[in-house]
Amino acid sequence: MSMKTPQGMKKGVLTNVWHIPKLSRNLFSVGRFTKDVGPVTFTKDGCYGKAKGTKWKIGAREVKGLFKLQMTPVAPEQANAAKSSGCQGGTKSYLWHLRLGHIGHDGLNCIVTKNIGIGIDIDEL
Repeated sequence: MSMKTPQGMKKGVLTNVWHIPKLSRNLFSVGRFTKDVGPVTFTKDGCYGKAKGTKWKIGAREVKGLFKLQMTPVAPEQANAAKSSGCQGGTKSYLWHLRLGHIGHDGLNCIVTKNIGIGIDIDEL
């Protein structure tokens, strides 16, 4: 991801997260950010990250209690893909069902047919 900080644009990496770039919204893992980068603080003015003594605004308060992030995801050429062998169910679709938070068949089918996921290589559901 790229983030605007007081020192300009900085690139960072969050590990073990899933990103579907063509969805209209993406969720940000505060837990993963705190493990990989540093603490996050929420105030009435916004959401702030801190690393190596530098504090910067990650997002501003949005409607319904959500924060709009001031960062741009930078996707790898191909998503990290684990082999489906040995997983319960034994199919790629079952593996992606688990990876995407137990997404339903219709939701997974939509992601595949509209080609809005990187590295999701499912031939049939």
